[in-house]
Amino acid sequence: MTAPLALPHRPAPRLLVIVVAYQAALLRNCLRTLAADLPPGVAVEVIAVLNALPAGERAALARELPSVELVATAVNRGLAGAANLGRAHARGELLLLLHDDVELESGCVAALLAAADAHPRAGAIGPQVLDMVGTLQSAGGVLWADGTTSPPWLGEHAPPPTAFDRPRAVDYLGTAALLVRAASWDAVGGLDERYYPVYYVDVDLAVALRARGEVVRYEPRARIRHHRGASGSIAWRLFLSARNRALLVARWGPELRRQEPAEVSAEAIARALARAEARGAELESAPPPPTRPPSRPPTTPASDVDYRRRELALIAELARSLRRRDRWREVLPLCRRAAGRGRWSRLTALARAARLLLARG
Repeated sequence: MTAPLALPHRPAPRLLVIVVAYQAALLRNCLRTLAADLPPGVAVEVIAVLNALPAGERAALARELPSVELVATAVNRGLAGAANLGRAHARGELLLLLHDDVELESGCVAALLAAADAHPRAGAIGPQVLDMVGTLQSAGGVLWADGTTSPPWLGEHAPPPTAFDRPRAVDYLGTAALLVRAASWDAVGGLDERYYPVYYVDVDLAVALRARGEVVRYEPRARIRHHRGASGSIAWRLFLSARNRALLVARWGPELRRQEPAEVSAEAIARALARAEARGAELESAPPPPTRPPSRPPTTPASDVDYRRRELALIAELARSLRRRDRWREVLPLCRRAAGRGRWSRLTALARAARLLLARG
């Protein structure tokens, strides 16, 4: 039996940690590194959103993590839905969003908190992200005018981490580990759940914060290790990425026109990085933005049935696309994936529904 993990819990926390969890083993490891890294004296509350974890694993985690508030869902609510659910259960001045597949290096939380104190106009601050062998994985991303994204370097091979060892304003930061001011999170309505289940949630948040006069800052003195992985078929991932990019362009067209035109060259990347820093400096020196209503109403947590319908609607949309290209059989593994989670084992009904949708075109 795993010994209980002790994490400090204060009734009036400054820091709220929300971990979106898909696997119990990864969550345990993530929380161990968090517990080892928390600075002494920081009032903290930790919430883990168990996104469609089996009941047996939820019970084991409840025994092992008595100081962590566990919020369980029967179905996959997606990244935004799970994070918003965690926010609905919590208080705190600063929100630290974590994926369960990250490990915090020593000093990460302290560096993020110090950056938040030093830059009050920063709505979000993110660390340098390395993979498990120490290769640079993310140092803030570049957002192009057409809504596509890229790392801040050219080519498939990342430069050494020391190539991006300077704090700076960036276009966007991933959500694997992201510190966001609670007031900023609430002001933009939380994470936008239209980007279900993943892809472009992080980009949308960054654009929303910048649109209200806040800076998105990269802080390399904070570092995490991230298990790189991807779930679902290539067709599913490409479909979601294209769909959610279209959502971003439709919502943020005027903001995107501020970005550099998409171009695969070192010169274009240099221009994009310089523009992001200049925009950040402009925002940091400007008067504080006026108080105004949220740019999007806060998300009201929906029911598990609503999220199941959302996933099936996406599968149906992909099925119609594949049918037009005579690739409809690729939808069946998605039906199995959708049916196999939690208490929703209805594979036959889902497969029949997919076939009907395909037949109707």
